[in-house]
Amino acid sequence: MPLFLSLLVVGGASDKADAIVNRTAKVFGTLQKESGTVEKRFGADKLTSELDQIGHNVESTFKGDEYQKQKDAFSDAAKRAAKKAQEAMSTKNVSAAEDALDDADMELKKMSKSDHELDTMEKKLRHKLRDAMVSKIDAELKGADKTAAQLDRQANRLQDQVRNTFDPLYGMGSAAEKQADRFDKETDRAFDHMEDAFDKYNKAVNGHAKSVQQSVEKKLFGDQDRDAAWRQAKRQVRTATGHVAAQQNVAAAALPLTGGLTLFMTAALGAAAGGLAMGFAMKSRTPQCDQYQYLSA
Repeated sequence: MPLFLSLLVVGGASDKADAIVNRTAKVFGTLQKESGTVEKRFGADKLTSELDQIGHNVESTFKGDEYQKQKDAFSDAAKRAAKKAQEAMSTKNVSAAEDALDDADMELKKMSKSDHELDTMEKKLRHKLRDAMVSKIDAELKGADKTAAQLDRQANRLQDQVRNTFDPLYGMGSAAEKQADRFDKETDRAFDHMEDAFDKYNKAVNGHAKSVQQSVEKKLFGDQDRDAAWRQAKRQVRTATGHVAAQQNVAAAALPLTGGLTLFMTAALGAAAGGLAMGFAMKSRTPQCDQYQYLSA
């Protein structure tokens, strides 16, 4: 049995109290009806469906073939860099080791170039998707916020009306005051539902936008950790650089003074050049942008 009907049964109440309860039940019924209307008005199903469609539309414009091409280029360059670094480490021929190390450095530069291209494509996709969803959500929330303000005033008016109607029950005896207390609690509950409807709507919409962005990015970008691949390749080449420099020093020490000095200087310059190349590679590495850029709640 609905609350307002159960409240009509006032054991031992006076005719005056009965009349007040009846009037209060009618006003309270209006408040409950308004509360249900507000919750229905702020249902997020329609807007979340539209956000899903935006995600599909943006996803369809992404140049997946070009992205995959750059991913493959990055991965292949990483493998070649590791291979050349290993060749530089394993050969006893100093000249061959230097050539392999030069090739490894070149592969690091290729990795950096591909990584930059991938970062650019990812950022473009993120911004395009985010801007499209923000535009849609802002337009909807502005209208919803205006409606919420109007409904808030209506809720306050009905709440005051209910309380003014049942307030005379206080002082009419214990049974009448219990009825008034129950009206008061139920009125607060209905009012809170109306007050919270917009906040729940806002949270649901922004939460779904975040989910759409995550889903689209995961589908298009996949699970990859280019930072880890970059660190590993750089570490392998750096180790090979130190090994080749040590080989050059040993070779220089075995030569006559003049030739040895010349080779020693060459080894030192080679090691320095290797350090500069590594520094270049490190600086040219485009930092990965934050994994996700979400809409503000």
